[in-house]
Amino acid sequence: MDIRLLSFAHKSFSEFLCAERLKEALEDWTRPGIKRQEFYISAEKLHEEIYDLLGQPILTQEIVAYLRELLFNSPDFRPLALFKRLNDFYDRWCEGEFIDADPPPTLPQKTMQQLKPQGITTGQRQVDVYTGLNVMILCLELHRYAQGQEELREAIVFYPSGQPNEGEEYTDRLLKMIHYSDAIALFTFTQTTGAFLARANLARAFLARANLARADLAYAGLWGADLTNADLTEANLEDITWDEHTIWDGVVGLETARNVPEQLKRQLGLE
Repeated sequence: MDIRLLSFAHKSFSEFLCAERLKEALEDWTRPGIKRQEFYISAEKLHEEIYDLLGQPILTQEIVAYLRELLFNSPDFRPLALFKRLNDFYDRWCEGEFIDADPPPTLPQKTMQQLKPQGITTGQRQVDVYTGLNVMILCLELHRYAQGQEELREAIVFYPSGQPNEGEEYTDRLLKMIHYSDAIALFTFTQTTGAFLARANLARAFLARANLARADLAYAGLWGADLTNADLTEANLEDITWDEHTIWDGVVGLETARNVPEQLKRQLGLE
């Protein structure tokens, strides 16, 4: 049953079924292949299924909470393999590989066309944006899970903004994705992913003028990040970490941000 068609009187039940369907898919994506095939589901088929399942803003906090319980306690949960496949998709999505594919129809176009008979009118950019942001959320959740597992702590580290190449001081990937997401509607990025950015590794990310209003950045690592003129209005900054290379010049909204560390207040003269 297509998760987009689920409609139940009991909202939490529909969310549980949605999470269960996602859990089954995530397990299928890491099933071992046969002979020389690493996975049962090829990369091409994987990308198609990701767009089919995640091309709408479906990952609410409630659904993700259910998914965590179902997936992380499953004997078929293969965190490292799952992270590698999703992170590879995320890297490709950030480069525009899927929406710029030639020849058409692209995967976002195919998903858009499949949605029309279901009465869901959306453009291929919307499909592409929500697919990528949902994959980002899943990678963030796997990162958070791995940080509590000693054997996975170093193997599963998700960098939403990527890591700088040799000779680069910062990486601007996340900033580009924020702007790309907000191009379809203002605040799309924070409304979709903001609640899941807790503990995110944003080291050396270039986030100048980024709209992070109301984002949950609790425990996020901001070492060396450039937050020049970023909007942190009502953002949750509980137990964030930063260093002497973090740039706070012109940051707005700190007066309304929640749980601003006392040390940061003193550093920025906010007391």
